[in-house]
Amino acid sequence: MGSEANNVLAILEKYGQHVKELKFCGRYPANKSSITTPSTPGWEVGYWRKQMLPESTRSLLKLDGPLNEKLIVLDTITIGFDSDPPSMLLFQYLHGYLNDGGLRHHSQNILLLNDLMAKTWTLLSENPKIRHLKLQELPPTFIEAWTFPSVTAWFRQLESLEVSLWGRSLGMTHCTGYPRYFKFCFGLEELFRHLEAVKTLKFKSGREGMLGLVDDGNDHIRLPFRPNHLPNLRRLELVNCFVCPELSHFLEAHARSLDTLVLRDCCAKAGFEFGWSNFLESISSTNSILSDLQILSELALMTSYEFHFTRNVRDLPKVERELMGVRESLRNQKIPRRLFEYALICEAAHKPLLDPEVTLSMYHDGSDQRAYDELINIVKLNALNKRTRKPEAWGL
Repeated sequence: MGSEANNVLAILEKYGQHVKELKFCGRYPANKSSITTPSTPGWEVGYWRKQMLPESTRSLLKLDGPLNEKLIVLDTITIGFDSDPPSMLLFQYLHGYLNDGGLRHHSQNILLLNDLMAKTWTLLSENPKIRHLKLQELPPTFIEAWTFPSVTAWFRQLESLEVSLWGRSLGMTHCTGYPRYFKFCFGLEELFRHLEAVKTLKFKSGREGMLGLVDDGNDHIRLPFRPNHLPNLRRLELVNCFVCPELSHFLEAHARSLDTLVLRDCCAKAGFEFGWSNFLESISSTNSILSDLQILSELALMTSYEFHFTRNVRDLPKVERELMGVRESLRNQKIPRRLFEYALICEAAHKPLLDPEVTLSMYHDGSDQRAYDELINIVKLNALNKRTRKPEAWGL
């Protein structure tokens, strides 16, 4: 990592005036196979910590000295996390399998991760240039640095944020069932409550740990932003989240500021009293200025039968074959009808799976489609008004 950072520093010295974004990828633990360490007890952990954030990387994070003057257009930082091994340690940690003895066994890895987090955020808080932050595969560990006054003040200068949560399916099941994942997601509020200047937010939870639906009373985790958060938000994109009452409350509070809403691979929960029609109608009733609404299904949920038995079309139950036929007809037709997905949490799979019966039933019922048509007409009218009015009259 140190040699790579040194190379980047050399490039920035020459071309820094053209660089708009820097990207870091944190890999933990450090690559032990390439490090020759003395046998002195206690030396190894301290050496690893030093290797994880060498001086050159620190300089890149906080942009001190001449580098700060060189990077005149830089305003974006991307931080990605890549665990090693990718699943088992965090799986055991989240599930609570790591009791005191287990934590002692893996204490070096956990300490390294926490130490990396604290140092990274402390250094970033010294960087005055950054207005746009992207966090990729954020690992589910408590981030104490988010409570530091210098870091919370730095959050307030951000204008856009993209966050994707760790949740890869390498051995993982439904993350929200893990005690420590609960704690991690609740701790995200510490980040969102300080985002006073953010105008654009993209939030992606893992497919194995979709957030939302805390009102259901089961193993669900509330979305991390509250109605009083993000007062200047203009664009919201959610990926792999439930449409739910707490999201409706948030959108109601931002009805006169939010201009764009994108829901990508989101779904309602089958058997819960709050479905797609309830969600869409709640937006229509708020006097919203929304002028761009996108509901996208790019990665279809598996059904329970597909998960347990087969993906061979000929072997699927009748209702699932009918659902596939509906999808195909929607792709080919000119009339803009939509299929709104409903999911269930399969106890055996411990992950959201498509409920084909409810999804198909609601498609034929048509109430979700009618609610969507009503809302999209409002959105189109708002878009027309936005094009014909002055920006100050629109409130943007």
